[in-house]
Amino acid sequence: MYMVEGRTYVFGKYFDDSVLVRINGNEVLKNTDHTAFATGRYVPEKTGWHEIEVRIADGTGEKGPKGVQNSGYWSGNLGVAWRDDGITDALPESGWNKMMDQGDGSLFRIGEYKAFTMSGLFPDSYAQLTNVILSGEVKEIPNGIFAGCSSLESCDS
Repeated sequence: MYMVEGRTYVFGKYFDDSVLVRINGNEVLKNTDHTAFATGRYVPEKTGWHEIEVRIADGTGEKGPKGVQNSGYWSGNLGVAWRDDGITDALPESGWNKMMDQGDGSLFRIGEYKAFTMSGLFPDSYAQLTNVILSGEVKEIPNGIFAGCSSLESCDS
């Protein structure tokens, strides 16, 4: 993820069940309470690309982004999000950004710097995974990264 030195990046979660976010190997957010809105902060010491790892997990029952309008937290639109203004309040929701690249590599990228880490996709019985889209320059996909998924239809380079 591209970050600016000295800016406070906040990562938030209102997600059923668990979310873990690490930046450059440092744990920024870890929350396993499926009912909680939680945040964590990271202030980079240099401007540039930083390695980000985001893990989500489900135990049993419901899964995915939580929320209802006017709940005091997010609606069901975000789940896991970020902002770069240091604010940790859930509302207004418009201040948060989805953890999603626009497809141009401006937020996340895959390449020699390993700025995007994908590890431990969950079996279909947990995540009900139907699509995985990797955009940007893909140099290597680690063996076994899609283990437990029902299929991998194609990989365009």
